[in-house]
Amino acid sequence: MSESPLWAARHGDLEKAATILRATHGIDPVLQITVPPQSAPSPSMMALLRAPLLRRTILVIGMKIVSATSYAAIAFGAPSLLMTMLHLDRTQVLIVSILLNLSSP
Repeated sequence: MSESPLWAARHGDLEKAATILRATHGIDPVLQITVPPQSAPSPSMMALLRAPLLRRTILVIGMKIVSATSYAAIAFGAPSLLMTMLHLDRTQVLIVSILLNLSSP
């Protein structure tokens, strides 16, 4: 039992589909395939501001702002917190800050 010419054509093998048609049905198909090459459109930055990606873009921007703000608050606020809460002098605060930064991943 031979394969279906329709199955071969749907899977992209038009030459095989034509061979099957010739052998089983006596039909001599003419293959003239002219498909112009299509180039994929290059994505632009404006695509981030359109419907499917707009909500994600806003969410990511918000997360980056919160992350940067929290890092700055910890990096610049920790020394003053250490000085007031633990009553450390500037040298000790500097050493503790360096150790905390080195121990973080």
